[in-house]
Amino acid sequence: MIFGSNLRDLADSLGAFEENKWNRYGIMIHIFLKRIAMLLALAGSLTLLAGCNTMEGLGQDTQELGDSIEGEAQDHD
Repeated sequence: MIFGSNLRDLADSLGAFEENKWNRYGIMIHIFLKRIAMLLALAGSLTLLAGCNTMEGLGQDTQELGDSIEGEAQDHD
């Protein structure tokens, strides 16, 4: 067993496992970026849904403001 571990240490010091190490990091980064992209997509979807409700409320408020201005204009005619 000692011989096997020394052989692995020798191969590791020569960079034999370096490619696997970077490949593993690449996979981890890929998974992380996919999760970030999904979270951003979810946040964007929720923002758009909230924005629709907000714009609808803004339209109603603008309509009420226009009605009140029109009512005041008719009162002062």
